[in-house]
Amino acid sequence: MIPIAVCTVARPQPYLYATMTSLLASDWHGGPVHVCVGGPDHLYARPHAGRRVTIHPLTADEWEAMRHTAVHARFNANYRRCLQ
Repeated sequence: MIPIAVCTVARPQPYLYATMTSLLASDWHGGPVHVCVGGPDHLYARPHAGRRVTIHPLTADEWEAMRHTAVHARFNANYRRCLQ
């Protein structure tokens, strides 16, 4: 089974709910879903955790290391987290 990784950050218009609803309602029967939260706020992702979905929040050390970097640097760091 091929796992899926979704990188997300908190947004005023939460797209994660629509993404997860669509994915889990589809006929997809693949591997687990890993939601990699790319910022300090991860509570919005918690309702999606379950048997097939694992939430991977940033640790305090990870956030502290990247919080003052440019947006593209944070994107690259979170993209690498999804690939691991």
